Amino acid sequence: MHQRAKICLAILSALVCVAALTAASEEPDTSSGDGTLTESGARTLVEVEVIDDVGAPDPGAAVSLLAWPPGEELAGTEAGAMVDVVEIGSATTGADGVAALEIDQTIDVRDLASASGLIDVEVVVNPGESRTASHTFSIALSDARDLPEDPARTLISTQTRRVSHPTSIVLTPTSQPSQVGQAPSDSAQPEPETLDTTVLSRAPRRGATTAAVTAAAGFPNGCPISGTKKLANLGNRWVNIGNVFSRGRGKHMTFKYSGTAESELGIAVSASGAIGSFTAGGTVTRERTVGVGFPVYKRPRALMLDTQFSYGKYCTTYRSPGPSFQFTVKPDRHEGGTRHRKVAMVSATNCARYRVANSESTMTTSDAMTWTNGAKLNALIGIDLSTRTGFRTDAEQWWKFVKPGRLCGSNDSPGGSPRVLVMKRPG
Repeated sequence: MHQRAKICLAILSALVCVAALTAASEEPDTSSGDGTLTESGARTLVEVEVIDDVGAPDPGAAVSLLAWPPGEELAGTEAGAMVDVVEIGSATTGADGVAALEIDQTIDVRDLASASGLIDVEVVVNPGESRTASHTFSIALSDARDLPEDPARTLISTQTRRVSHPTSIVLTPTSQPSQVGQAPSDSAQPEPETLDTTVLSRAPRRGATTAAVTAAAGFPNGCPISGTKKLANLGNRWVNIGNVFSRGRGKHMTFKYSGTAESELGIAVSASGAIGSFTAGGTVTRERTVGVGFPVYKRPRALMLDTQFSYGKYCTTYRSPGPSFQFTVKPDRHEGGTRHRKVAMVSATNCARYRVANSESTMTTSDAMTWTNGAKLNALIGIDLSTRTGFRTDAEQWWKFVKPGRLCGSNDSPGGSPRVLVMKRPG
């Protein structure tokens, strides 16, 4: 059994990867066109380094690459139903503690993607042991089909320019609570013949009625005998997608969340599922499902703008040897709705001057700030989760200077990566 471990994903910066992807695009297409990879050689999606508490390599650790159903399918899954999480790759760390994860070339990855081509993937180390670690992120379908030759490169979608992987992460595995860490006795919790007792599904079942696939037996903590089960629908939760900050009269601002707008939302994981035990476990990307527009704010304001996403609580039971458990809380689907909240004014000193009255413009190309508490779930799980919505793909901020003034960014000038924009007096 491996000791307590951490995961480090070895990935370069996005700037380097843009050039790398451009060069790679000149090479012959190695995808089959049907969602599977050709036999020209497997491509590494991500490298995982597993180290112990003192930073030494952990050789022989089992690492799995899992794909979750798309958010729209999770939203339609009833509480108590099994969820078809698919293992799309696996590896074992070498003497240096590093494992290269490749997507299984026999799996049609189209069956795993959302309507807009996004796939939620999870890296899990030591499934079934007393200490595990995991991290979740989203990739684009084009990324899964056309992976970089260099495993240390992250990839940027050729269509959306979305960064597919986190730049770097370090995770601490969770311990399994002793009260639920034992396998049930045969007399108390027999394993039903109809329940697949393998750790994960190997063949995706597209279009299956998930509500009908319900676990017939499980553990006292609600987890299934094996596999992944939806424990509860947590309802619609308010999630921040934009903001309005303006000082002085004659300054108008609004935010639009429509078209192909999307948000990167945090997920939480726990070994026990108890309130207060959850920690951040990565992010997933969710697309908007209905257009959301806010009014034009014409008075001095400091507001956060929210919409609602539905969330679900899940439990995965690993049985190799196990059992070990991982509880996951993640967003299922955008549900719509609007509200605004008053907040403190943000400091912004990187300004551009608008000296002509009635000047107006929009921001559509920059990434916005990540708010660590943008998704309000503290009352349910003990922590709030992160949110980030970029000013791109139809998520845009509009402003108009009826009177001359300045537009200032909190991190950079409006033409760079401003994060938060503040409209100010001429100064």
